Amino acid sequence: MTPTKKDTEGHRDHPEVQIGTIWITASWVGAVLSLGMGFMVYEALPEARMFILSALGLGVVIGLALWWKHR
Repeated sequence: MTPTKKDTEGHRDHPEVQIGTIWITASWVGAVLSLGMGFMVYEALPEARMFILSALGLGVVIGLALWWKHR
């Protein structure tokens, strides 16, 4: 039996199932989304906690160094 067009389209008939990209803007809404997704990953993946905390710490150090250099 050959697949029909509907079978090859996947979940196009259920848009709530589709996973796409989320555009996170440089506004307070983007900050809330980023912090929320980061918290969900932190809670959901215990083995990633050390990486998340170290990446956050390194980002703060580099950000402060760049801010201090260019102020």
